[in-house]
Amino acid sequence: MARAGVPASAEQIYRLRMKAYAQNPILAHIDGAVCDRYGIADREALIRVAREAFFSCPVGRLRLFRGTRRVLRELHRNGVRNFIVSYGSPEIQRAKVASLGLDREPAVERAFFADREKIVTKDTAFVEILKLTGAAPNGVLVVGDRYSGEIRAGNLLGLHTVHMQGGEFRKLKPVGGEEKPDFEIRRIDEVLKLPFSFGPEEV
Repeated sequence: MARAGVPASAEQIYRLRMKAYAQNPILAHIDGAVCDRYGIADREALIRVAREAFFSCPVGRLRLFRGTRRVLRELHRNGVRNFIVSYGSPEIQRAKVASLGLDREPAVERAFFADREKIVTKDTAFVEILKLTGAAPNGVLVVGDRYSGEIRAGNLLGLHTVHMQGGEFRKLKPVGGEEKPDFEIRRIDEVLKLPFSFGPEEV
């Protein structure tokens, strides 16, 4: 952003972004905070530069939430078909899935990558999963940490939704009924205690 014309040093911009992140981790808010602070006229061009930089960051070592692999494997043993849905740059998201070891996890049938460049959203991926499995919407359970992302998309399609509290979006609250999940959990293993019958024919 400094190279693209923001009248500040990279360090100053970084500190401002981190302050904005603490308030709201959504990129639109963070990028907007920089534009507001420095009175940027061509916001779209600057935000495009910022997004490209953000999504091109190399992927390092990542860790799953504690208990995630055990939950996936137990669900798989019970006949549940597990899918991963990730949004962003497909290349980066594939690297993240690989870093987490989920590309080699036998309990995961397939990963879907919603593409921000092509406006392929998570609800599009959920529709693909419904077509692939032949499942009814009320036979699918979505677990995610973003009310405005997977929870909203799942609700709009009539899927069961579970919000995982914690992570970078922990301070955000649901906006309206479309973002309200069926259940809230603090640990991933709480999924197994929800009032569902997990199996190939019913949820």
